[in-house]
Amino acid sequence: MPLCLPMIRHLKSPDLFGPIDRLPALGTRISERTFEVLNPSTCEVLAELPDMGVEETCAAIDKAYVAQAGWAGLTARERSDVLWRWHQLIIDHADDLAAILTAEMGKPLAEAKSEISHAAAYLQWYAEEANRVYGETISAPSMDRRMLVIKQPIGVVGTITPWNFPASMVARKISPALAAGCTIVLKPAEQTPLVAGAMFALAPSGWLSRRRRQPDLCVRR
Repeated sequence: MPLCLPMIRHLKSPDLFGPIDRLPALGTRISERTFEVLNPSTCEVLAELPDMGVEETCAAIDKAYVAQAGWAGLTARERSDVLWRWHQLIIDHADDLAAILTAEMGKPLAEAKSEISHAAAYLQWYAEEANRVYGETISAPSMDRRMLVIKQPIGVVGTITPWNFPASMVARKISPALAAGCTIVLKPAEQTPLVAGAMFALAPSGWLSRRRRQPDLCVRR
């Protein structure tokens, strides 16, 4: 089912955030089981999402693994640019993100806006840190040896985020992994998955990847 109409009416960009209750194609059949996301104040149903299990989780990991090589192949500056663009898109749509957060979590709107600002700040911070993933030289035990340390992405990262800070913890978890060159599979709290989906709805327009395949951020319950 789509997002509820009362919620859509509070959004400045309903066309952008309307589809956040639909997940990206995983290349496998999605479970017919569903769960409801409720407004904790009114008990109104905000959205109905697929209740995914082991098979869907494995498909999300496989999809992120396929995207890993292309994302890791970007330069540090290119990954930094992606995070900077995503940061700006979140700032530009902060009111809508805060409205979604408040609707599903119950946090006062002023606090929700503050949390969205914190989420954007994490992206900004790691956008800069992406350019400072330095290696190091270690003193060798003898003169005929040289010891160098380089830092490389390790692969797909699995992340789980809580219900009480559903936007800032998403950014805090995934930003360092993306900056380091890793793709992500994220499990948001089942009570508050919509703001994570809204943040990812903004992400595709910020990807800097004309030469290489863009990274996949797969969200599962």
